[in-house]
Amino acid sequence: MSSKSQYSNKILKILAEKAVISVDSIKESKDQKTSYALSRSIKNLIESGCIEVLKSDNKNYLKLTKKGKNKLNS
Repeated sequence: MSSKSQYSNKILKILAEKAVISVDSIKESKDQKTSYALSRSIKNLIESGCIEVLKSDNKNYLKLTKKGKNKLNS
């Protein structure tokens, strides 16, 4: 399994545990490379329709979609 899909799967698993979660809490990383990889994975998951962004005044939140649930379970 490639590193990119490992990050995507970890993000999907985190989102499966909660209804919504802030983008900042997923990106919490001291390592710049890890933070960049997480950002790219989030972007790709949004573009593929697996997660959606809920915007508020202060933060952006991520929510798992049906497509994301199916991808996680496959």
